[in-house]
Amino acid sequence: MLDDTAQRIKDKQSLRLSDAQIAKIRTEELVKNLEQSSSLAKSYAKKADLLGLDGDVFNQNSLDKEAIK
Repeated sequence: MLDDTAQRIKDKQSLRLSDAQIAKIRTEELVKNLEQSSSLAKSYAKKADLLGLDGDVFNQNSLDKEAIK
């Protein structure tokens, strides 16, 4: 009986470690996604700057207005 209790405690500790590992992996994925989003945002900002658009609005309407000029 004592061995069963010890085994259950050990199993729960293993699960907690797995949860911690999962949390670490998810955090790393979030950081990677944020870095990619930041890079993409910088790319769009650079394109907007090259087109002479203000940084507040970068959408199809702005592109259409620039094409009309």
